[in-house]
Amino acid sequence: MTDADEPTDPTPADATAEEIRALEVSVAETEARLTRLRDDLAELRRRAAQATTAPTAGASPLNPEAHISNSQKAALFLSLFSGRGNVHAVRVEGQIGPEGEVLKGYRPEWRAMTAADVARHLKGETVKGTDFVLGSYPMTSRTHCRFLAFDFDEKTWREDAKAVIRAARTEGIPLAPEISRSGEGAHLWLFFTEPVPAATARRLGFALIAKAVAMRSSPKLMSFDRLFPAQDVLKNDTAIGNLIALPLQRGPRLRGASTFTDDELQPLAAPWTYLQSVRRLSAEDVTDALVRLERSMGAKPLDVDGLTADAVSPKEPPFSLVIEDFFAYPDRPLRAATPQVELRLGAAIGIRSDALTPELRAALIRMGSFWNTEYLVAKRRMMPTRGQPPRFILADERGGWFTLPRGLLPKVRELFTEHRIAYRIVDERTPGTQMDLAFHGTLRPQQVRAVETIAGHDEGILVAATGFGKTVVASALIAKRKVSTLIVVPSKVLADQWRNRLLVFLGLQKKEVGQLGAQRKRLTERVDIAIDRSLATMEPEKLAAFLAPYGQIIVDECHHAAAGGLIDALNAFRGRFRVGLTATPKRRDAKMPAVKMLLGPVVGRFKGDSIGDRRLTVVPTRCFSGYFAGAKSGREAFDEAVRALMTNGLRNDLITRWAEDLLAVNRRTLVLTKRIEHLAILRERLSPLTPHFFVLEASMGAKARKALVADIEALPPETPLILLATGGVAGEGFDLPRLDALLLTFPVKWEGLLEQYVGRLLRPAPGKTDAWVVDFVDRQIPVLFSMWRKRQVGYRKVKFREEDPQGAALSAAGAAGSAAWVQPHPAAPEAAVADIGETFAPDAPDQADLLAAVDAAFTGEPDLGDGPAAWAEAAPDELDPAVCGSLFEDLPDGR
Repeated sequence: MTDADEPTDPTPADATAEEIRALEVSVAETEARLTRLRDDLAELRRRAAQATTAPTAGASPLNPEAHISNSQKAALFLSLFSGRGNVHAVRVEGQIGPEGEVLKGYRPEWRAMTAADVARHLKGETVKGTDFVLGSYPMTSRTHCRFLAFDFDEKTWREDAKAVIRAARTEGIPLAPEISRSGEGAHLWLFFTEPVPAATARRLGFALIAKAVAMRSSPKLMSFDRLFPAQDVLKNDTAIGNLIALPLQRGPRLRGASTFTDDELQPLAAPWTYLQSVRRLSAEDVTDALVRLERSMGAKPLDVDGLTADAVSPKEPPFSLVIEDFFAYPDRPLRAATPQVELRLGAAIGIRSDALTPELRAALIRMGSFWNTEYLVAKRRMMPTRGQPPRFILADERGGWFTLPRGLLPKVRELFTEHRIAYRIVDERTPGTQMDLAFHGTLRPQQVRAVETIAGHDEGILVAATGFGKTVVASALIAKRKVSTLIVVPSKVLADQWRNRLLVFLGLQKKEVGQLGAQRKRLTERVDIAIDRSLATMEPEKLAAFLAPYGQIIVDECHHAAAGGLIDALNAFRGRFRVGLTATPKRRDAKMPAVKMLLGPVVGRFKGDSIGDRRLTVVPTRCFSGYFAGAKSGREAFDEAVRALMTNGLRNDLITRWAEDLLAVNRRTLVLTKRIEHLAILRERLSPLTPHFFVLEASMGAKARKALVADIEALPPETPLILLATGGVAGEGFDLPRLDALLLTFPVKWEGLLEQYVGRLLRPAPGKTDAWVVDFVDRQIPVLFSMWRKRQVGYRKVKFREEDPQGAALSAAGAAGSAAWVQPHPAAPEAAVADIGETFAPDAPDQADLLAAVDAAFTGEPDLGDGPAAWAEAAPDELDPAVCGSLFEDLPDGR
């Protein structure tokens, strides 16, 4: 034996590694044994539940629970289902109210629920022709609840409810299933021995949902509607929260509904006996179950000490977000169930389900989902969230395959690499048809870089400013790749623009460019244009067949791709290349993450060669007083404000004066409003100012719009003009480069919409040196002034600056005009023309809190990464009626 053959003593590192391996084996064996024990326990509980269906001694087949007296049933019912101690609900659906109105739903009864109430409920009494049905408010106080209930009410409710039941049984959590009153849904009840913090109870509920998702073959649980209670904490001590209709009412029970079931959702013959045996959890049990479940799922442990009443604040969303994003904090390495994971790349990323462990599957589900901002805003404002899913989930699973949108491939590879999961990619994308094309044009240096950038990625989004020439860049890309291409656009206007550009830059004949949509259905399967609405109506099989010939899809204005029809189209596209083009990579509903999942990440941003001198003049209107004294709440209040804004003669005089002054300094002015009624009013005022007056409205057909643009382009470039339009038709796809001034006469808030509007001025044109926006700001109305503050942020992002020396003269004229409008008008009552600038001044001490409240309502929380781009974007473009309905009522002196 040589020296090399002699055994050596183990090093400390070897000993440590061996010890680690031994402990890992021991942990695996213990976990396996624990799983077997939980399965055995679940089976015993299932048998116990089934045993309760057997009649007991002395019971008749018609009344198997005769041994339980009515008073015992009432006492058991009250101990399980009583929520708030001083109030309960009674169904009034269909009853006639005191003023002859037909009542709906439930009304609160401001007293404790009694045994007599329970007896009427169980017997199925009727009141005024309506079944007497009790409802309970789960929140016993601002922060605590007596029970937790899961609500399932869509077509997959049986499968989804059973998945959650199985998850609960494996964790030893005693859910009691009930078929809901309609018979078309289920409730799963978890009862407590004492009031439990609602935040803790709801976190346990969402943890069970996460467990069920990880265990079953669908990541969506689409029928899951909500938890009762629906909030972690109530707004104040007098709020009572949402209610849940209570079970075991006689009428529905005769139909096999509103009764408790076994784990297979089959009604029990002896539900009272079953309820007597249901285990209830203490607050300590809930916490222990949650910690145990989180540990098994790899989530961040719950900070139990932080769940005091003082710590739970409705203005602090982070904890509530953690509750509903159970996989947000994995604290251990992920692993696969197979030595190597195969990623099949076709229309989507496909992974065999049996290759995924629960924790890896959960991480991929989270990667393929994003927050619903409307849900978050409603939750933060303590408003109902019913019908709003917490997250949008683009991951799916069926037929043994787990799928993710194809644009997530870089993130999937990054995740697998980080956790050292071996994988290989099987490319099943289709190449499309090869074509002989050449680009007939000259690219600017920035456009050359844009083509090179996007050509370096099979999937990705190109963000380029208005006027950059995205269609030119895309034409060069088509010529470079030389594969059959489908171009998807949101409107006929854009389809016509693309057709014209393709004929010029690719040297194609009209018959060589096909189109689907806008009354056309002729395709070449080489270079074609499709209007997105035409794809949305296709059946899945026809859609897949339609997309099959193309090797590349280009989606113009791709921020629209989060719409349902386009999601289906992109999920069915198997071609190699996916390209998105946009100038505004944001959506008001914050669904831009879906676009990136479908098309890929943003691979390039280009500013373009648009106009550099960008001027903004702010015109404060002091024309309002007394208009909102009797304002109604909600949407009606905003509509009243809009009517006042549109019909105010002084304000419209101010707009007319500015339009006239801009003509005097040779401007080509776009006058924008958002309402047809306002357009008609302004048309009457502006048309006499110049023979070069044009109106662009939604009712105009394509030929009329084309003729209007042709008439404008036929004028000498230096000719001053006025184009009056609504924002909907002068937004995306509208192209008139000579425009160099904008009168924004109607308030908007969303910066994406503002970018579209001012973008009409930023296209280069011969002799054009600057762009000028005049914004009419209604400072006297807090809601509209808050919208202006949002626009200020948008203006800064597109490099518009307030005032400049060059525009001082005209601005002074405008200011003088503005001052004139607050003088008494001969035909107006004194109250209507009083200058209330001081009363509504934004810096007035008595208005500071009110303006802060408005700002908070529209600002919300900061950016959450790939969650909502900004919470404020989830609010409607104009205002949130629930907030602003009360603002007018709170103004000083009833204003």
